[in-house]
Amino acid sequence: MLRNENGLNELQTKQFEHVQDMGVALVHWEVAINHKRWSEIPNHEQQFLHNLQQFEKYGGQFEVLKGIEREKAIQKSEWLITHHLAYDDEKYPLSPALVLKQSIELLFSMFGMLILLLLFGNTITAEREQRTWLTLRTQPIPKWRQFVAKYASLLIVLFIFFLFVIALGVLTPFLFADYSINLKYPQLIETGETITLISTFIYLLRTALMFMGASAFVFSFVFLFSMVLKNSFSALMLISATLFLGFIVTDTYPLLQSPLNPFQSFRLLQLIAQTSSSQMWLSLLSAFGWSFILLTLAIVLREKETDLFYFTDKEKPFHRGNTQKRFSILWNFIIFEWRKMKQKRLLKQVHLLLLLFISIGYVFIF
Repeated sequence: MLRNENGLNELQTKQFEHVQDMGVALVHWEVAINHKRWSEIPNHEQQFLHNLQQFEKYGGQFEVLKGIEREKAIQKSEWLITHHLAYDDEKYPLSPALVLKQSIELLFSMFGMLILLLLFGNTITAEREQRTWLTLRTQPIPKWRQFVAKYASLLIVLFIFFLFVIALGVLTPFLFADYSINLKYPQLIETGETITLISTFIYLLRTALMFMGASAFVFSFVFLFSMVLKNSFSALMLISATLFLGFIVTDTYPLLQSPLNPFQSFRLLQLIAQTSSSQMWLSLLSAFGWSFILLTLAIVLREKETDLFYFTDKEKPFHRGNTQKRFSILWNFIIFEWRKMKQKRLLKQVHLLLLLFISIGYVFIF
């Protein structure tokens, strides 16, 4: 109305021009989305952001997008245009690069470490339980060679796990859409008020290296506890509880979030997303250093026969050894199966596992 009545001053005229250009950019942006022309979106976004900056330069106010969030949008659109990349929804991605990123963030985390721990955490304790460890010790092979060979085999398993996760992330998008693999899509790294963009390839490489360092520490931790505990269940329970407690305490108290703290390597996604590269590399070197120390202690330490959750295996299958028919045959067999399960310590193991999972769930909900 003021424009029609020639009531705009020079600043308001400039504001009005850039508001019009912002509206045009938004219309083109919406058309590109509706027609799924994803490669055009970065240009329209950059045009909108440029006019927004000019609008505020001439005294306008725009409260919806400002501060660090606007800076993120500006740098991201510039990166996409420079590298000739199309826009992709990072919340519900379809491109192989971002699906691979989500797969790695899920499996190269504490969840992935828990999977590896449950599958391979009883490498030595299982042999000690089955007495095959004694057979290995009778061979003219030094103890350190046995440990190094077993540790190397776990690292090979870790490498196979890497290949599986990468194949899962890359091949899954081809089942739903026709995309080419391009690992140049930008990922934001925040260090205080500083924003840095890196390619998805560098982001994935950093995540894989940090997960390798954390896994190396976990494996050496397993070897150390295996020399103290002879039961696989006891070892897995104590190792899982110790690692989880160390991770929670480190994540809760900033004072402990030092690169020298080996549990800091478990916060790998936070380290990659919010930490400078120098601190990340220092945490990685610290994790490998602690792995070497723990593995050396496991080799030097004298073997023990400790079992935290030991219960006698000599329980009688029937009540007080009584096998006569006091009740029905069905009831006798129910009692028999119950005592057999109790004799195998399955019930207590299930209770301890449930207690661990309930504790983990409570911490995450809290």
